[in-house]
Amino acid sequence: MSVPRMLPTSFLQGNYCGGTFEAIAEKLDYITGMGFDAIWISPIVDNVACGYHGYWAQHQFQIETHFGGSVGLHKLMAACKAKGIAVMLDIVANHMGPPSSGSDFHEFTPFNNTQHYHGTLSTHCSDINTDQHLREVCWCVCYEILLRVKHLG
Repeated sequence: MSVPRMLPTSFLQGNYCGGTFEAIAEKLDYITGMGFDAIWISPIVDNVACGYHGYWAQHQFQIETHFGGSVGLHKLMAACKAKGIAVMLDIVANHMGPPSSGSDFHEFTPFNNTQHYHGTLSTHCSDINTDQHLREVCWCVCYEILLRVKHLG
């Protein structure tokens, strides 16, 4: 099986720029012409603002409207089935997007309570240089990368 990874939308100043499930469906002949018999698409759940990549989930039970919603997804699936193309969905169950208002998680579904989360960067990375346990469980990886980049620049 040969599989290209498909991101329904591209990066444009940190936001959506128009890519849809329908647009992918329109390019299936082109995709199969390159020898691919399956596609792998980004997470399809509804995302917070600027979650163009699909990895900042807001509502786990809704399909992202910027990509075409459930109607667009069903059309893509039907088009792929008609052409014998397998579809793999990238499913991210281990994190949600950042809340728009600090630590208020009411806007998320189903994880809408602070008790559903283990804390934030500030609650876990108070001393990144001395807390080996946090490094081992990867709480501070992004922060550590930012610090290294800052020291290089």
